[in-house]
Amino acid sequence: MNQEYVRGAIARGVTKSKILFSHVLRNAWLPIITLIGIYFGVFLSGAAIVETIFSWQGIGQLCSRGCWKERLPCNTSDYFVAWCFICSCKLFW
Repeated sequence: MNQEYVRGAIARGVTKSKILFSHVLRNAWLPIITLIGIYFGVFLSGAAIVETIFSWQGIGQLCSRGCWKERLPCNTSDYFVAWCFICSCKLFW
């Protein structure tokens, strides 16, 4: 809260809640959302391992079976879903 843009907003008479949500949290969310997008890939690979070990049906096992059996549409759709999620986290936040 000691940044120059916050002090400028206080000098303009903006309310503290507006400063907090419009200025401070907007800048604080950028690295958090970026890490969420990056960790989605880690989550997907961890899901594949857990689902394979416990024989659960899920997207992780679908990805791993698609890789082993060389199913191109399955692999393409899995990578596309992961790519869309990661890019949306990085670009739109």
